[in-house]
Amino acid sequence: MLMFGPPDGRHATISFSPAKAGPDAIVVSTVRVGVAGSRLQLAIDRSRATLIDRILSTEDCRFDDKGSVCTFGIAGDTPEYGAIVDAFKRGLNLHIELTNAGSTEMSEDISLRGFTKAYNAL
Repeated sequence: MLMFGPPDGRHATISFSPAKAGPDAIVVSTVRVGVAGSRLQLAIDRSRATLIDRILSTEDCRFDDKGSVCTFGIAGDTPEYGAIVDAFKRGLNLHIELTNAGSTEMSEDISLRGFTKAYNAL
């Protein structure tokens, strides 16, 4: 799992479901950041091309005692899944940006060092 932000605060996670546990999928979740209508973008190494560029929907987001929680998945049998995994394996840093009504709610980078080894161990 990759995490942006502190686990007890506003954060986003990206997790991978290996074939051993069912169908491959990438699951992107946000907690206390992002609501329906927010734009979530992921990019590698300051690339202008985004890996994910999604407007969060009411089906993605709900509210609970932690605040807003948004989750969506990308199925392992799609070209988008393969492109994301390949980019993560080749890239050095992953950038997330979450905007709402033109205002940036989150803009963070994390290192992808060790991703390939961890992903292959799933």
